[in-house]
Amino acid sequence: MAYRAIDIAKIIVNYAIDIGHPITNLKLQKLLYYVQAAFLVEYNTPCFNDDIVAWKYGPVVERVYNDFRIYGSNTIKNRITQLRTAEFNGERIVFKTVDIDSLNIPEKDATLILSIVNRFSTYTAWQMVELTHKETPWEDTKIGNTISNDKIRTYFKNQLNRGKLYGTSNR
Repeated sequence: MAYRAIDIAKIIVNYAIDIGHPITNLKLQKLLYYVQAAFLVEYNTPCFNDDIVAWKYGPVVERVYNDFRIYGSNTIKNRITQLRTAEFNGERIVFKTVDIDSLNIPEKDATLILSIVNRFSTYTAWQMVELTHKETPWEDTKIGNTISNDKIRTYFKNQLNRGKLYGTSNR
């Protein structure tokens, strides 16, 4: 089951704050990219269906970027406690707000997401930009185009590149 990228982003932001390593929007984008890569490698399915686009400073999920751009280059310091969701009730779209803690994410998925945040917690946003710029999925995608899940999966399935996700040479 694919999640919404914005929901995964909010979990990442909150967890980064909780572990004492709050992040910027720029770093959030790179974490989303690596979470997507981990899901593609471990489960052969995407974590979320939103496109990841090659931008000048690396991979970006545009909708998430736009939702967090109010922070500029500043660190996101406040936990996000609610999500806005929409449901179609047969006649119209109904918007409701739900508590972020009520998201029902299986433990194995949550563990994988948080392991990626832990892995890169001490990296700066600019170190992560540098990392992604050295990786084939970003290098081989024209700026403004979508980085395909197939490119991401293929690159990170390689044992050496897979180790980059987890900080090991083998997993």
